[in-house]
Amino acid sequence: MPYRWLSAIAVISSLLPAMTRADATTRPQNDKSDRIKGAFFGALVSDALCLGSHYEYDAKAIKEAYNGIISEYMAPGEMMGGSTHGVGWGRRNYHPGQKKGDQTDYGEYNVLVLEYLASRKDTASDIDLN
Repeated sequence: MPYRWLSAIAVISSLLPAMTRADATTRPQNDKSDRIKGAFFGALVSDALCLGSHYEYDAKAIKEAYNGIISEYMAPGEMMGGSTHGVGWGRRNYHPGQKKGDQTDYGEYNVLVLEYLASRKDTASDIDLN
């Protein structure tokens, strides 16, 4: 689903205490929930930005494809001739069906974890990893 990470807004918000709107002068600069949201959103946005060159390991080819800076979302291999180089696997599109702005598999893992956490009935109890 394009821009699936946007659905994480609702998930993250449901996991964190509701925050009151306050102007920047009265709001704590190191608010924990803001930092958690920022960490997840930053991870999801940066993951979507790197989808176009995911599994490309040639730094020169990546820099050339993005004209030196990643400033827009790109489809998998969009500026890499439609493919990227997974070392040992050859050149191919490793994300068929993904569109610009979608997540790589790493971003999808983050979204799945968020969805799982949001679905828990008892959010106060520890998570059993056994």
